[in-house]
Amino acid sequence: MIVIYNPSFLLRHHTEPHAIKAAMYGFDTFILGLAPIYMREKPRLIDRKSGPGRKMGSQFNTTISAVAVLDDDGLTIYHNKFAALPLPLEPFTGIAAQQFTIGGAAR
Repeated sequence: MIVIYNPSFLLRHHTEPHAIKAAMYGFDTFILGLAPIYMREKPRLIDRKSGPGRKMGSQFNTTISAVAVLDDDGLTIYHNKFAALPLPLEPFTGIAAQQFTIGGAAR
């Protein structure tokens, strides 16, 4: 697990949940389908995936089980879904720590 200590409110935007997720998995990319002839139809979502810039994947950085941020709000843990050895949840359930997975669901 990598722990980022950020006590400064001035640099807080670098350790916000969206910034951590984008660093781990890339920016959200939406594939939309458009009707080429009848542009009156609304676009439809075909797929949603991780975009460019990700630092973790199934073939690289699998040794990192999680990225954690330690700041004034406490400890926040973002689990790496590609980890070869996933970090268990139980050691952190007794302390004031938030835990998240790629889907954004709190654990």
